[in-house]
Amino acid sequence: MIVILATCLDFADFSINAGNILHFWDTPSLIIVLVPTIVFAIGAYSWETYVKTWSIPFGKPENCEQSELVEVNKCLNSMGNMSVVMGIIGTFLGVILLLNYLQQGVNLAPAIGIAVVTLFYGFLFKALFMFASSKVEKYIN
Repeated sequence: MIVILATCLDFADFSINAGNILHFWDTPSLIIVLVPTIVFAIGAYSWETYVKTWSIPFGKPENCEQSELVEVNKCLNSMGNMSVVMGIIGTFLGVILLLNYLQQGVNLAPAIGIAVVTLFYGFLFKALFMFASSKVEKYIN
């Protein structure tokens, strides 16, 4: 919630402008970060564990077995780490595109967007997965 409010704040006159949030939306960057993170989680664990990473932290973890909670916690931590790694890789991709566009003399804005926003998404999803993991950890004995 704080991140959303911060992105909507117009620092020129300290007013709230909901249109500013569109500056933080970049579909290629989102794909670069999320798709490999999800594929990695399913590949490293299982489809069942991946589904539980969304149902247990935001549902009722009290009804789950300890082994499930431990597995979901590991999966959440791995997904958070992978999202940061993919954010860094996306930043490298954006810089490579930036250098390529610089040589061609075309608009640099899309490459800069990918370079910066992928890293932002990586850390944003890391924070989300850390939050979910901390909720699961409360129920692990």
